[in-house]
Amino acid sequence: MTLHSVRSARDPDPNNCAGGDADDTQMINGIYWVANNASKPAVANISVGCHFNTLCNDAADAASAAGVTVVVASGNENTDVTQDPKSTCPATAPSVITVGGSNAGESKYAGSDWGGRIDIFGPASTVPGAYIPNDFSTTVTNGNSLAAPHVVGVVAMYLHDHPTGTASLPSIVRQVIKSNADTCDWQGIQNSTCVKINNRHPEAGTADRLLYSSFLQAPANPIYNQRFFVWQQYADFTPRNAQTGQPQSEPDEAGLDYWTRNNITANCYTVTTSNILAHVNDNSPCTEGWRANTSLAFWVDSSSPQGSHPGWLSSNGALSGVDDLTFIKECYKIYQKRTVTNDPNDPNYDSGVDFWVHDMQCYNHSPACNNDPSDAAGVQHIIDAFLVSWDYELRFGPHS
Repeated sequence: MTLHSVRSARDPDPNNCAGGDADDTQMINGIYWVANNASKPAVANISVGCHFNTLCNDAADAASAAGVTVVVASGNENTDVTQDPKSTCPATAPSVITVGGSNAGESKYAGSDWGGRIDIFGPASTVPGAYIPNDFSTTVTNGNSLAAPHVVGVVAMYLHDHPTGTASLPSIVRQVIKSNADTCDWQGIQNSTCVKINNRHPEAGTADRLLYSSFLQAPANPIYNQRFFVWQQYADFTPRNAQTGQPQSEPDEAGLDYWTRNNITANCYTVTTSNILAHVNDNSPCTEGWRANTSLAFWVDSSSPQGSHPGWLSSNGALSGVDDLTFIKECYKIYQKRTVTNDPNDPNYDSGVDFWVHDMQCYNHSPACNNDPSDAAGVQHIIDAFLVSWDYELRFGPHS
């Protein structure tokens, strides 16, 4: 790994080399310089703010679009990061990893900003580091400017093993870091016996996620990290939250642990509440089956009103409200993000549609092949087939 410093804070006095406060133009120019000049793979640390200037957010998003994973420290004003007059931007840019600060006492660092835009917390209290006087000087200091570089370090380790392709894209890296955070087990969350970051203002939607690196080395394709996989089911299905009724494209911490551990890893390996991230990178025929079972639950999950496709499946998982063709086309839309048809005259024609319809109708019913609408076994078979397909894999990384 090679470190590059980009100076974006210049004191008006040319004789003062200690730096100064950056104005927004200097910050924005510095970010665009990184976007245009970084050698990939790359991660950028931004431990300074641009006030309420959304052009700074645009610059950070441009860097992400150029392939640079951008990590931004939230402010030290102990307020909702979206209202911090000093650090709202680029911490609220949609594509960046926004970092809050924690202390050694399992609490939010006193000055750290909070709110729903905080992606993850990292160490911000009594952090040792290099200092100005000479090459050997160190100091101990506090602040979210120190939390963000910890996240940068984990990102750099991930990118070392995933240097190219889809797995190195900033959007994928962001999901890898967030989905593999240190969180409480779902039982501890439900009975209020476990909290990772106290005093974080949960009423404002601040996630209880602490930076974690022990999930490394992640699989070459992160979709085979079970936490990432569960997160992706939320992103693809956007189920409705059981309490609010609103679409939920990211899991809360309880849902993330429940579907990962209750439905995948603990059914195939020994996983305890004291080590809920154990075996998240392990894959076997056992995990393949439980991954399909987990994805099936997002079609019919009772914790969201009637699941994401009300009336499509019966209580035992068989198709009931639609035919096999409709289900197959919806699988393409969800798992491959493609709109397809079996009409050869349609520009969205895909010959695979009829292949999978026939496969679904014949599954466990050959040679009659009259399973329409399909039973639960046929539904689960098709979900599993789409989850192990090349097109699904290639959304997140290389074919395994």
